[in-house]
Amino acid sequence: MIKKILLVTIVFLFFLISCGGETADEGNTGNTGDTGNTGDTGDTGDTGNTGDTGDTGNTGNTGDTGNTGDTGDTADIENSQDDTDTGNTGNTGNTTDDTDTENSADDSDADASTDAPVIPEGTILYTTEIEDGIYTYGFTYTTKVGDDDVDFYVPISDTDKMSTGIYMQGGKVDKGFYSIFAKKLSAFGFVVAIPNHSSMSGANMTENIAFNNAWDFIKTENANNLSPLYNRIDLTKVTVLGHSNGGMAGLGVLQNKCDIPTCMGSYTQPAELSAGVFYGTNTKNPFLGGIGEVDTGNIPTVFVQGDLDGKAEYDDTVATYDKTTGTPVSIVKVIGANHYGICDMNNPDGAAADSSVPTLDHMLGVEVIAKWSGIFMRAHIFDSADDHTYYYDGQGDTEDTNIEIVSK
Repeated sequence: MIKKILLVTIVFLFFLISCGGETADEGNTGNTGDTGNTGDTGDTGDTGNTGDTGDTGNTGNTGDTGNTGDTGDTADIENSQDDTDTGNTGNTGNTTDDTDTENSADDSDADASTDAPVIPEGTILYTTEIEDGIYTYGFTYTTKVGDDDVDFYVPISDTDKMSTGIYMQGGKVDKGFYSIFAKKLSAFGFVVAIPNHSSMSGANMTENIAFNNAWDFIKTENANNLSPLYNRIDLTKVTVLGHSNGGMAGLGVLQNKCDIPTCMGSYTQPAELSAGVFYGTNTKNPFLGGIGEVDTGNIPTVFVQGDLDGKAEYDDTVATYDKTTGTPVSIVKVIGANHYGICDMNNPDGAAADSSVPTLDHMLGVEVIAKWSGIFMRAHIFDSADDHTYYYDGQGDTEDTNIEIVSK
């Protein structure tokens, strides 16, 4: 009998010792070899000193805490601060990845970095930086179109196709001096192409044909799956824009005319031409005086004009407007801007200087010119009723004290 009692006592003591060993290991389940790769959930080993989770009843099963997904309900281990960091540590059987993807500080950085869009290889990302714009990002690149180097500024959208504005440079003004204007204009939904074109008049002296060459190239590139322009362009409409001598070439494009010095021989405008925007442009004959007539053929046209322009004077643009037939046509007077108010800087290198000193802050002036060009273009190219009302019904120039609009 005594032997039986001793035997039972020994078995009972052995049972206690073996159970105690398991709970001791469980108390360090943060580091349990069997917790598999619970990753940083090792900190959940501090899960409220889960050694105390010996009170969890069948903690013998927590020997399988390598699949602590099964101890998931121990994730409700109430006093573990690290558990709150690991999210649902109930699923910590696979939380090595969960902790990385759900609550990692690095994840917030990764999310922030995804705000910037992916751009085509070989292009440069830019922000449009204009308050009234629609698109925040774009990309730019330069490519060869025939003999012309052409800068492209392309707004980015995952869903929207963009219309195109082809910009005809002022006399002796390099295309690069229109970069700020082009970026801001692109924010309104327009791919802007600016060729450097040389003619019989010299380098950076554009002609009508530069417009056609650029437009033909864009149409081809829109179908080229290797091009940055692939499938981004609405090919139904295109706008001609121009500055000074480029504005004169643009008026030739608008009127389907070939006049020296911006055209030799004959000329045919693209059928898709749908709007004209001209800065620092008039039809005054520099040799004989007098103002030439303009027939827009009812293609919507705007003369954007600085009232302090010393090279293409505001009064001469008003006279050109008065001699323009077709509708609609308008003038946007930019108060305090001179001839180079549209360029990145006043009196850009290589161009004949305007001695008239602007009073409008230069960068603000570029933004104002881009804004009203964009609103006008959206009203007519995208048939935007809101932009049409804002532009023509007096609300816009009432709110913007830097401009005045006259239309007919």
